[in-house]
Amino acid sequence: MDIHQIIAIGGSGQMVAHLYANLFLTGFIREPFRLLVVDTDKLSPSLAGLQGFLADVRAAAGPAAANDIPEIEYLRASSDMAGSVEEVLTGGQDIAINEFEHSVQAFFAAEDRKQSVKEGLFARPALSAVLSLSELWERLRHIPEGARIGVVSSSIGGTGGGLTLPVIAYLQNRRDGNYQIRAVFMGQYFKPDPGVKTDQLETFKSNDAFFHETRRRLLKPLQLYATIKADNDIPAIDRDKKAESEMRHWPWPESDKHPYWRAASGLSEVLTDTTRDLRREDAYDVKGLDRNLAFSKMQASLGRVYSFFQHKAIRNMSREVLARQAWREIPVFLASYADKLRQERLSFANLVQTCFDRLWAPPVDADYGIKHIFPDWNLRMPPLSASLRCGWKKCANDVTENALGSPEDAARRVAALALFTLLRTGGER
Repeated sequence: MDIHQIIAIGGSGQMVAHLYANLFLTGFIREPFRLLVVDTDKLSPSLAGLQGFLADVRAAAGPAAANDIPEIEYLRASSDMAGSVEEVLTGGQDIAINEFEHSVQAFFAAEDRKQSVKEGLFARPALSAVLSLSELWERLRHIPEGARIGVVSSSIGGTGGGLTLPVIAYLQNRRDGNYQIRAVFMGQYFKPDPGVKTDQLETFKSNDAFFHETRRRLLKPLQLYATIKADNDIPAIDRDKKAESEMRHWPWPESDKHPYWRAASGLSEVLTDTTRDLRREDAYDVKGLDRNLAFSKMQASLGRVYSFFQHKAIRNMSREVLARQAWREIPVFLASYADKLRQERLSFANLVQTCFDRLWAPPVDADYGIKHIFPDWNLRMPPLSASLRCGWKKCANDVTENALGSPEDAARRVAALALFTLLRTGGER
């Protein structure tokens, strides 16, 4: 199975990556991926939670199985210096507003020069010129030769508008790369907030026009790309910046015409399309993933987990005399890890249950659990037997005690693998 390399740039890229990861974890998207998030802002809480969770899953699954499990990396693009753009570019010089004192005034407006380089670019793509990107170029060098890469970003914002084209250009010009580069560009898909900037709509249009004109003039043709923007088919949305920054039970779009849904669909489609004529660079017509089918799979996935969680299945099944007959492969899964670590089976199962509970639903409300990554779920739980048909696999031979770590770390990693199995592989035998 192909492993797709996804590069999500900026806040819009992070939102699409979040939804794409949801679709993968609940079994709707099948192809594994490696996600690199590049932003001047912090990593989304949902992607940060998944970053550690998936690392634990890979450790418990073993090197051979790890290729089928996503990996998330985060790279914060920032300046090596603190202060405003003006201070960075002038070496600390204070420039008068009404007089011409420095050449930087010819390139940046006074409002842009006063922007802090640590706070993001806020629809000012030109400010990316002050960022230190050596770490980004070094990371891109390690993408395997011939990889299929999907870049997702906005074409109207600051980070996406400023960094996306340089990233694609770097990848295209790698002599030994031979990459298959596909992209999803998000144009003006949300309603401007006049409280942020009075001329925001004009700024969006200007940024988008400059982005695509630069792409046409300076980049080599892309294999496949899609543009997502508000039009007669896709209505502009009101962005809830607070909800997007917290990402606690962020609800899935209610329609397949929602820009985030279309962008996640476009990313999946351009990465998996093997029939399109790649000799011509035309915008890809996104068909859209089946939202109702994906929502149904998500409900079934979360239902299995909630049922397993509420019944404390790991602890209770380990106490049953006929556990193997009643629970099939799940006791074998747990016992194989206890035996690998030379731990008493019941004690290890109790520890795994404790870790499972904390991982899914931390006892402290302020903490972030894996359940918070998904929409709130309040439907009737399925029978516990739904957890039996989830492709449980015993500890692989290539899993080492060293990789699992201490008994506490090992229990957390096995709990993560159990949760991943329940979420993703329902119905498999």
